[in-house]
This record gives sequence, structure tokens and C-alpha cells, in this order.
Amino acid sequence: MKNKLGSYHPKNYILTDSSGDIVSSTGSTNDTANGMRYSYESDAISLSWEGRRDSERVLQTIQDFDTVWKGLDPEINIHDLDKKMAEHILDQLKIENS
Repeated sequence: MKNKLGSYHPKNYILTDSSGDIVSSTGSTNDTANGMRYSYESDAISLSWEGRRDSERVLQTIQDFDTVWKGLDPEINIHDLDKKMAEHILDQLKIENS
């Protein structure tokens, strides 16, 4: 975040099948070990084929994701993942999974 105090915390999932049907989910899911064991998480799931309200939510989730991903939100900084940071993340995963 540009204010340097916050972080981008929502989790958005957008899944499209070969027929073009879309499942979107927005919520607080924390896929870490602690998140899965000790936290209460919640997600709202929308299905593109379930009518107007769900279709609108799916489109809004896609629009929100694209705005952030493309760097169009003026309040959010987007950074490329450089090789050094990627290697650090992979090293940490090896430690946790050993």
C-alpha cells in the first residue's frame, strides 16, 4: 500500500472451465499452516451461470483483480518478483516441508 502501513489482504480466486463458466471467490482464506489450523476464515463464492446477481459478482471480482494486477489502483504498489526474492521464498518452503 502506498501509505506503507497496510497490505493488500483480500484473496480473490477466479476459475474458468473449458465451457467458459466461471467460479469466483473473494474472502479471507489464509492458506498458511497457522491459518488453516487456528484461524476462522470466510469466502463468498459466486457462479457465473447462476443468474444475474452471481454473474455481476463474478464480473466485479474479475474487474477488481485486473485493476490491482495491472497496477491501475493508485493506492497499491505492484512490485516484480526478482530472482533473489523468489529463491528466498523457495528456500523457506524447503525448510517448512522438510
